[in-house]
Amino acid sequence: MAVCGQATSILTAHFYFDLDLPWMALIGVLTATVFSNHWFQDSQNDTSEKSAGRLATVIVVDLLLLTLVLHFTGGIHNPFVGFYLLLIAVGAMTLGSRALVLVLSTGLAGLLSLAIWFEPFRGKESVVTDGRLVYPLFLGTWIFSLILIGGCIAFFLHRMNESLRLRDLALAKAEKRIIEANRYQSLATLAAGVAHELGSPLGTIAVASKDLIRDLARTGADIVTQEDAKLIRSEVDRCRTILKRLDRDSTRATGEALQPCTIQELSDRLNEFLPPERIARLAISDRTGGREVTTSVQAILQSLVVLIENACEADPSGGKIDLVARIGDNRDLIFQVIDSGRGITEAERLRIGEPFYTTKKDQSRMGLGLFLIQTLTSNLGGSCTLFPNACGGTCATLIIPLRPNPIRDP
Repeated sequence: MAVCGQATSILTAHFYFDLDLPWMALIGVLTATVFSNHWFQDSQNDTSEKSAGRLATVIVVDLLLLTLVLHFTGGIHNPFVGFYLLLIAVGAMTLGSRALVLVLSTGLAGLLSLAIWFEPFRGKESVVTDGRLVYPLFLGTWIFSLILIGGCIAFFLHRMNESLRLRDLALAKAEKRIIEANRYQSLATLAAGVAHELGSPLGTIAVASKDLIRDLARTGADIVTQEDAKLIRSEVDRCRTILKRLDRDSTRATGEALQPCTIQELSDRLNEFLPPERIARLAISDRTGGREVTTSVQAILQSLVVLIENACEADPSGGKIDLVARIGDNRDLIFQVIDSGRGITEAERLRIGEPFYTTKKDQSRMGLGLFLIQTLTSNLGGSCTLFPNACGGTCATLIIPLRPNPIRDP
């Protein structure tokens, strides 16, 4: 911008106003401006400290080059002398205190030198009087220079504010991810502690129930009593399985290796985590065409289990739960779990995903399922959202970015 503006001004002064200018000196200054700016542009990958030092250097060099241009074109009487203000404003917005003092000192020294040593204007009497531009021409050019200076400062401030806004957004997102990761780590630690503390008493109950079943069978107790003892043992085993999964999977799913799989394989593995009555209500629609995808299998299974269980509890009438899987336009794996329950209100939708918040009437539930899902999916670059379904009920959408398969996606 500086080179183009100066070149345009010089050509206009010479060809339109017939001013006699020292061409060789001005071309040399413009060439030096080009090289100094290219030198600074090439140094942008340096460390921040070096880059700040180079920025201060290039602004000082631009001030010196501007001083040379004005020296050969009227000195302090050149209407474009106001461009000192532009360079000082840029320095004030980007430099530290010491560098700014250097810039101000250079600008002040340049102005003082232009007031004493300069080449007066030479040209026709209708344009130049006593080495100065005639007043109407000076006034018009001075106003034009102020407009240019104001436009450049406004443009620079806009770019700077936009950069600051983007930086603040990035910092806010990073802070949110850190907070969610810390919450998840705290819950994971709590889950591991609970699993450890409950493991011992459940082990004792399992041993005692096994002895009880054997004693009842030996003494010939009635069938109902034996069945009750077997039920106790099976429920204890189920609790131990849940605790193992809580201790192992809930704390490690975010770090698992990506695995290739199909939607059919994921559907089959849901049988390991859901009881038969939940599986019976599930209607799975695979719209991926049987495509094999590379993704975080354990995280998806954990998330789907929570969403399906929530959908079943939201519709106690026993209606069908739709599970739809498809590939999105952005190479995302998208799951939708749709129920026919009461749906959710806007106030509930805004709070869903907060830790320990639940909409269930059973207040013994901790309200951590959706929070864990959102933490898992966020760590994978995805998302989980819930919205009221147009036909009633709720639609939960789980989006997981896919990783390319090196064999099938060249």
